[in-house]
Amino acid sequence: MMNISESSRGRLSAMDLSDMPFSIKRAFIVDKVGINCVRSDHAHVKDNQLLYCLNGSLKIKLTPTNLITTRHTLKIKDFILIPKLTWSVITFLDPNSSFICFCSEKHDESEYIRDYNVFVQKFSNQT
Repeated sequence: MMNISESSRGRLSAMDLSDMPFSIKRAFIVDKVGINCVRSDHAHVKDNQLLYCLNGSLKIKLTPTNLITTRHTLKIKDFILIPKLTWSVITFLDPNSSFICFCSEKHDESEYIRDYNVFVQKFSNQT
């Protein structure tokens, strides 16, 4: 997905987006987050996301509507698909960790689920 080349002039990272599992409507980068700090800690009703680790390492905890949680560690060049209706928790493991997130939807605060108990009560066992 991403080709990285480094030289004395720096690092060039290029992504081939033709293999994306959805059309990209938004992208954002998260960086300069402290070690062991948590980001995300929410789910989306409509938005599918592909998270790509740009630097450092991240711990990703995903809980879909079947409530079977999986844990993943991403290092540079690793990526993970976060489908809609999946609770995600992202922990930054290194001081220089960063990621870019590609989204299937434009930002819409009303489609965020920010309370885990609401996620479980309202959406568990939905497909």
